[in-house]
Amino acid sequence: MSYTVKVEKFKNEQVDNVAKKLVGFKITKDTGDIFIIDKWLDIDDSKSDDTYASDAYKLCTTEINEWKDSFTHVAKTFNPDTGKME
Repeated sequence: MSYTVKVEKFKNEQVDNVAKKLVGFKITKDTGDIFIIDKWLDIDDSKSDDTYASDAYKLCTTEINEWKDSFTHVAKTFNPDTGKME
C-alpha cells in the first residue's frame, strides 16, 4: 500500500490568547481512502516551516498508524466453515 501525505493547513492563530501554529495533513491511500488530522504547535521563532511540519507529523503518527492498520483485513475473504479470513 502506498500513501501520500499533503499539508492541507499551515497557519498561525491565537488560541486562548496564545500564538499557535496549526498544521493539518491529508493522508491519501492509493485506493482513495482519506484521513485528515490537525495538530496545534507552540510558535517558536527558531523553528523552520519544515520543522513545524515534521514536529506535527510526529505528533500524529499514532493516529495515522491506527488508521492505516484499520485496512489490514479489508477485502479479505472470510470462510465461515473454517472461521478464518483468507
